[in-house]
Amino acid sequence: MGTHLSHKLPWNSLKCLHFVRDDPGILLSTGKCEKIHIVDRKTEQSLKTREYLANKVCSIADCKVTGTKLFFKRESGKYKLSSPGNRGRREPLRDSVTKSQVTYFHQCFQKAVKEFADTERKKVSTRLVKMVELKAEDTNQILNETMKRLNEMGKPIVADPSKINFFSSCNCYLVTLLIQAKDLETLLKFPTEEIRKVFHCLHGSQLIGNNISFLTWHITMVYFVTNMIISCGFENDKNLWGKMTPGTFHFNELGQDCDGHTFLETSRRFITEELYILDQNSTKQLLKDCFEYFYYIWILQEEINELEIDVVDIYTNSIA
Repeated sequence: MGTHLSHKLPWNSLKCLHFVRDDPGILLSTGKCEKIHIVDRKTEQSLKTREYLANKVCSIADCKVTGTKLFFKRESGKYKLSSPGNRGRREPLRDSVTKSQVTYFHQCFQKAVKEFADTERKKVSTRLVKMVELKAEDTNQILNETMKRLNEMGKPIVADPSKINFFSSCNCYLVTLLIQAKDLETLLKFPTEEIRKVFHCLHGSQLIGNNISFLTWHITMVYFVTNMIISCGFENDKNLWGKMTPGTFHFNELGQDCDGHTFLETSRRFITEELYILDQNSTKQLLKDCFEYFYYIWILQEEINELEIDVVDIYTNSIA
């Protein structure tokens, strides 16, 4: 099984974030030569106690410092996916080489999301805002029509009255269902202020905070960790799946909403111990659903001139 959009997204560039070395290494200044620049007395002292770096010092007179790089006595190590905040001896983002790889992936990802968003947006030629405000009867009608459409799309969903009532103070639930139904036409009929309210909704507890950010964080973790599992070749060993290992708190949390939305309701069926990773078709659809959510969010943010959610930053910051 391949990574998602492997022809557009260089997933190998992100693997450096998960490479745990046997040696902690030392961070030193470098130039275009990729060799060490002795910029101060501290660097000079560091080299005196590390003979293995003697042949890695730059000897070019006009070579200038361009960044930093980690140098190791031992190059051995292994890839490891772990919980956010537990990097171990991973390549820090302050390493210019690692930073450039992540930056390259970031650029490719943004380009892919924008490409899909622009293509989808063109399917709705003009934005017809028919509703000055969303009334309860409008919401109920759209909800019922969306439920029907999702079932017709093979994305079965049963309306949960308690959930609808819980989220009755906002349109988060409705908007996320419309995204899953790929009903951009209806979404673009929403008043700008209603869309903005969804992006700024704080209906959850203090721990949840912004609901869309909370949901996006969970979707981002599933999408990126799943692709990292595949990229690192860990498909056959559940013990190497990090936070997506079945039975972990995060894996179980995806199965149901709390005060905020934890995942796409129509895609939860793919995150089970029997299907996740082990069933290729289910996993491919899961990744596709996550990516669709990303570019729909991009479209809606563009409509309200608020491009604030950056999923690559969400992922890299979670393991920084």
